[in-house]
Amino acid sequence: MPLSLHRRSLLVASTLGSAFSGVACSSAGVLSADAERYIAERSGEWTACFATGDTEVMERILASDFVNTSPRGIRSNKAETIVSAKQGPEVFASTRMDGVIVKVYGSTALAFGEDIVKLKSGAPAEVRTAWTDTWIFRDGAWQVVASHECVVREPAAQ
Repeated sequence: MPLSLHRRSLLVASTLGSAFSGVACSSAGVLSADAERYIAERSGEWTACFATGDTEVMERILASDFVNTSPRGIRSNKAETIVSAKQGPEVFASTRMDGVIVKVYGSTALAFGEDIVKLKSGAPAEVRTAWTDTWIFRDGAWQVVASHECVVREPAAQ
């Protein structure tokens, strides 16, 4: 699989990618505040993986049936996404999450965020991506089953 860009799929670079034990459960399902905090924290750790190459968090949070869709519309599974992240330090000087909003709907959650990635070489030197992740609470843990990202283009100067 070609090297991709964002914390989820580093493909944009060529063109411009343990179970949770702290979530409390009730008879009504997972408590929203705990889930929101957990998902926001893991999202930031996931973003950092692409600069460090340390994919431990990805191996824990990506579901076995995970599917990523890159800005180019290319889909990758969990194994392919992890391989891409391990190659990240060759491409990225740094990666950081620039905000996340988490919405919990029972045992399903959506995370909406943006990342800023700085490339080691090439143009542009910095890329902003926006992403949406679909999380589910399955087998006692929050897992990401789907991710989609796009490149955010800055508005032209007026």
